[in-house]
Amino acid sequence: MFDVNVEEGVYKFSGEIDIYDLEDFHQILTELFPKEAIILDFGDVRSMDTAALQLLISFKKSLPKERKFKIAHFHPALEKMLTISGLSRYLN
Repeated sequence: MFDVNVEEGVYKFSGEIDIYDLEDFHQILTELFPKEAIILDFGDVRSMDTAALQLLISFKKSLPKERKFKIAHFHPALEKMLTISGLSRYLN
């Protein structure tokens, strides 16, 4: 289960995002799609499974190239996993 709060245009997620949360996570990303700048903060997300990561990657791929997309932070455990897998460079 996760929460999301918006602070100064930054969508700050917390908790855990897994396959059981995909519908809610997808809904939030869908609402963000038309925005000119999308800034996400996963600094307080303790874990994210591969289904949630796949959705995040698909979302980024679907954005027009000129759209600003940034992930401000990842939790250290997630950052390590993304670095090892090579996804860190792609998502940042």
